This record gives sequence, structure tokens and C-alpha cells, in this order.
Amino acid sequence: METVVAMALFVSVLIPLGATVGKLMLSDNSDITRQALQVAETEMCSIAPQNEASGRTTSGTQGFALVKEVRIEGNLVQVNLLVASVKKPERPLVTLQKTFLVYR
Repeated sequence: METVVAMALFVSVLIPLGATVGKLMLSDNSDITRQALQVAETEMCSIAPQNEASGRTTSGTQGFALVKEVRIEGNLVQVNLLVASVKKPERPLVTLQKTFLVYR
């Protein structure tokens, strides 16, 4: 009887655990996040801090929505870049921040 109870407890934990691991392995979220990170890195590398103007801009590329926020305080330029899926723009996949010190 104890063996049957132990097996039932083991199976009751094993089935949900197996389902969770299966979903993680079959999910393509990691590929989408990796692509979003590549888009964000490309956009961040193309930023020239001396040419940036304060404000918020929105654009899209490769199925992603990009939101760039630039704040300038004296010689300090802060750039925040959010990358989200076009299907769910309210939920960012990747957020990058970069701070520049610009002498004008």
C-alpha cells in the first residue's frame, strides 16, 4: 500500500513537471528574444549621441516595434530603447539603456 501511495505522489509531481519542461523546449520565445536583442543592438550601435534630439520616437523593423527615448541633461545623453513584438507592442521583449557624455 505504501508503494502505491509513493508511486501516486511521484506521478502527480512528474506529469506537471514533464509538461512544463516540454513547453519550454518547444517554445520559440528564446528565438524571438534573441532576434529582438539583435535588432536592439543594431539600433543602439547606429545612434550618434551628438545628433540625437530629446524626445520619444517609434519605428518598426523585422516584425518588431522599436521605441527610442532620448533625454539630454547638459552634457549627459541617456538613450532607452524598447523592442516589442508588433503583435503585442505593450509588452517589451528587450530593453536597452545607454548613457553618453557629450562635450559640445
